[in-house]
Order: sequence, then structure tokens, then C-alpha cells
Amino acid sequence: LSSEVDYERFQQLVNTTVRKHFVNDIELSALLDPIGLYSNLVEEAGNKPSLEQMQNFAARQLDEYNANNPQLAIDLYPSHLELLSRATTILRSPLESGNVLLVGEGSPVATGPLVRFAAHMT
Repeated sequence: LSSEVDYERFQQLVNTTVRKHFVNDIELSALLDPIGLYSNLVEEAGNKPSLEQMQNFAARQLDEYNANNPQLAIDLYPSHLELLSRATTILRSPLESGNVLLVGEGSPVATGPLVRFAAHMT
């Protein structure tokens, strides 16, 4: 998604649609509760950094990347940070093999640079 407003509108649409089709509290909490970020990049207890910690770390890494490589113009929206945390976790898998299907939510053009940046972060 290309802006914070788009992200919020998308979340509202998801919430409305889920509440229309599911009424069970367990199903609703499974579908609507935020999962949180899991990352093995930012060392925190339980490897669950806050959104702000992940954003600060990613901003520093982006500055480093842009200093040594062609410029990446990436906005660090929450949805982008989620994709970065998932991609870096897969890329840093101790099994040295990971598979991922990338599906861009509303902005598939941003997915390529985000994964390139995730590879740099690992």
C-alpha cells in the first residue's frame, strides 16, 4: 500500500468484511488481532521487537544501503516493515533454504525493492 491512509482504509475494509462473515469470538480474534513483528534482526527478548524499534533499525540499514548502492526510495510503512521482517527471517533461515511467495498488497511494484533491501539486511 502506498501511504498510511491507504493502509488504514485497507485495514478498515478487512475489519468490516471479516465481521460481516464471522461471528465467533475465537475466529474474529484469530483474523483481526495483530500478529506483531517477528524478526531475528533486532535482538529483543523473544525476538519480537516493537514497530518503532524495527523502523529505527530499518532506517539505519536503508541509509547504509543507499550510501553504498543505487538509491532505494522505500517508505517504511507498517506493511513494509511486516514484509521486511518476514523476508529477512526466511532469508536468514539456519537451514539455508527458504521459500516465499510474494504477494504485493496494492503496491506490487514496491515488493521487489523491499526484498532486495531485505537481502541486504541479512
